[in-house]
Amino acid sequence: TTTPVAAAALWGGDANSVKLINDGINLVYRFEINGEGKYLRITHSKIRPAEDIEASIDYQLHLFKNNAPICLPIHSKSGKFLEEIVQGELTFLVHVTNEVPGKVIDLNR
Repeated sequence: TTTPVAAAALWGGDANSVKLINDGINLVYRFEINGEGKYLRITHSKIRPAEDIEASIDYQLHLFKNNAPICLPIHSKSGKFLEEIVQGELTFLVHVTNEVPGKVIDLNR
């Protein structure tokens, strides 16, 4: 099992729907749960510590609760917003958000 597929499985994702969207500092994958789009973000723990990611998730939740048109972070099957995936000696931090309707922005154009 690849790391993105294993990570998406923590949210109940369809393994066949996992697709790389962005391979910058953070790897971003789109996948589906029961036909609904989700976005998985994978970050190496040395690039961005868990505390920083948790703070950004808290801020996203605050914005969403105050009607900002942003993607909503969603809990994994174990009830966490942030999960760890270990691949050999490497530890990755992963979190997922709902897909927001609208036009996809391509930053490479």
